[in-house]
Amino acid sequence: MSNMYWLVDKRVLVVTLTEQSGASDDEKAAYLLRTREMIAQGIAPVFMVIDGREITTLVSPPTAKRIGSTIQQKNQAQGDNGAAWVVMVSDSMVVRFAASLVAQWSGGKMRAVNTLDEALDFLNSRDTSLPPNMKLLLHAGSHR
Repeated sequence: MSNMYWLVDKRVLVVTLTEQSGASDDEKAAYLLRTREMIAQGIAPVFMVIDGREITTLVSPPTAKRIGSTIQQKNQAQGDNGAAWVVMVSDSMVVRFAASLVAQWSGGKMRAVNTLDEALDFLNSRDTSLPPNMKLLLHAGSHR
């Protein structure tokens, strides 16, 4: 269904989503909720980049609400704020809309962009403590 890895150790989590025939909303929700556990292991502020360029749908609005509410409850219970920013990489309005619903209902901040380079530029503009060479790390494939 996807790949999840730290581009910058415990600071920038990259999640690459791929279409999986027959994956139910519950399976997709379980996977997205696992990202919350990864973020909880990070060093604040933690940022997440979701590469959704290969998918045409994310989850239904009711599932997005359930995921967002669950993430918000876990964040409150564990006393953290989750990801400082979630950046969704997709040109699909449907995917962007579903991602914005999850972000809104989880209390997080989301930005939608068209490319991974734009995502990393955005994060560098928000936090100057992030390495300026994140694009090189991403394109070199040293993260896998």
